[in-house]
Amino acid sequence: MQPVIQTSFVESNSGMITMVIGTILIAICITGLFHAKNKKHTEFVNYTPTLLTTIGIFGTFLGVVIGLFNFDHTKIDLSISALLFGLKTAFITSLLGLFLSILFKTCQTTLFFEKEEISISEASPEAILSAIKEQTKATSDLKDSLVGNDESTLLGQLKILRADSNDNFKQAFNLQKESV
Repeated sequence: MQPVIQTSFVESNSGMITMVIGTILIAICITGLFHAKNKKHTEFVNYTPTLLTTIGIFGTFLGVVIGLFNFDHTKIDLSISALLFGLKTAFITSLLGLFLSILFKTCQTTLFFEKEEISISEASPEAILSAIKEQTKATSDLKDSLVGNDESTLLGQLKILRADSNDNFKQAFNLQKESV
């Protein structure tokens, strides 16, 4: 099974993968904006910014993997361009995912969409307390997903990415020293 996966990565075209992931990201953003405008599928609309960012990060790791699979330490001069194409895919998909997420949230919170006005007379103390509790829980969940102690948090993923990058750099440097 592993040779099939490795072969598909080695033979893949990073430009095509960038276009496919970019098209998926744009389609998700447009679909989310359409549903937000029509006030339908609110769960999808609420999840759209997270989905855009997640797919962008997936593209990052996919681009790095493609670049590394195409890298041959015995032919460094010939392999650098393939590595850079993979890294280009990584950064473009990340940037596009983050940009579309920000664009989506900006469009969603501006005058682009009609806002529902809540009358003060409709706001009961119970409703206000419930809203405050929901906001407190959402804020706590956000904090945990960013800087919690788990590897699945954003901070944990950045630490892993930094460690992997350092390991790969050291390995490439040692291989280059050996080949000289």
